Amino acid sequence: MTGVFVLTCPRKTEDPWQHARSVTAAVDAEQLDCPRFVVVDADEGRVAELRKILPDHWEIERYARPETGTWIGGNKWPYWRLLEVALDVVGEGGEAITLEDDVEFCTNAVTRMLTFPIPRDVDAVQFFSAWLFGIGLAEPHPGLWRTPCLVQGTQAIKFPGRSLKKLVAWGRSDEWQKFNESDVALGLAQQRLGLRIANHLPDIAQHTGHVSVVSHGMLVEGGISDDDTRDRADHSLADRTSKNFPGTAFDAMRLYARHDLYR
Repeated sequence: MTGVFVLTCPRKTEDPWQHARSVTAAVDAEQLDCPRFVVVDADEGRVAELRKILPDHWEIERYARPETGTWIGGNKWPYWRLLEVALDVVGEGGEAITLEDDVEFCTNAVTRMLTFPIPRDVDAVQFFSAWLFGIGLAEPHPGLWRTPCLVQGTQAIKFPGRSLKKLVAWGRSDEWQKFNESDVALGLAQQRLGLRIANHLPDIAQHTGHVSVVSHGMLVEGGISDDDTRDRADHSLADRTSKNFPGTAFDAMRLYARHDLYR
């Protein structure tokens, strides 16, 4: 079984659920037969709002923040809840596509993600790699790249259940507490657990968020107090967008050879 799992939270905009609406609609547009879950970082009132917005086939799980202590930002906690939900649903033998809500896709991108196999020597496949690969490389050499690389955001990743099990278990360790951002924590897990993260080329998901809910917290942790610097980081997409995304009109099914589709 392969499922789709989306992480979302309300934004401080006119429509607080604009990203959740967009990404779930994009997944639904492909008319796929798979489990669909949303993990939402919000209070009960906001979760009730989201339940009225999303179709019934989207299961909603609320991430409940700790009632004690100081919340210092970052999305690691709700992201690890996303991984836990995914493991509970697909099991160790299944697979999960994990998405952040501020993404757009090529045509049939989610179908490509669902059907793209993860080799046994790979622990996860990124379908968004930010600045790592340029269009000059992705166009002539599509497919799976096993070249060693770091996690570049958590916008669109496919995990086998065996990797989810390792990550969920590592989330109970003391070392997991070191960082507050999902991709930074995942990068540390990659190093500590010896995970092999591969990349799908071209990127078939693109980051669309214009305000980072993570960068501000990272600067606070780093002791940077200048408001202008924080504001630039909050709104900068400089290295957060794919450099090889072929556009929303590109059909990801073109990446399959004829013998892959008609056997």
